[in-house]
Amino acid sequence: MRSNDKRTACRLIANVQSIFILVGMKMAGIILIVLGAIALAYQGFSYSKRSEVLRIGDASVSATTKEHVNVPPWAGFVLVGVGVALTIGSRRTA
Repeated sequence: MRSNDKRTACRLIANVQSIFILVGMKMAGIILIVLGAIALAYQGFSYSKRSEVLRIGDASVSATTKEHVNVPPWAGFVLVGVGVALTIGSRRTA
C-alpha cells in the first residue's frame, strides 16, 4: 500500500468518525429539547410508593401513597437551551 493510499484511508476514517459524532450531538440535542418541552408542559411527575405499615407475624398491612415531584421551570428552559445549542452547534461544524 502506498503512503498516499494510507493518508486517504486515514482521512476517510477521520471523516466518518466526525460524522458519527455530529449525528450523535444532533440526536442528543433533539432528545434534550423534547425532555425540556415535557418538563415545561407538565412541571413535574407523580409515582406510587408502596410501603409496609404494620407487620405482625405473617400478616402485614401495606399502604400505597402517591408522591409528586415538582420540576422547576428553569430546568425545562435549561434543557431546551442546551438542546438547541447542541443541534445548532452540530449543524455549523458539519
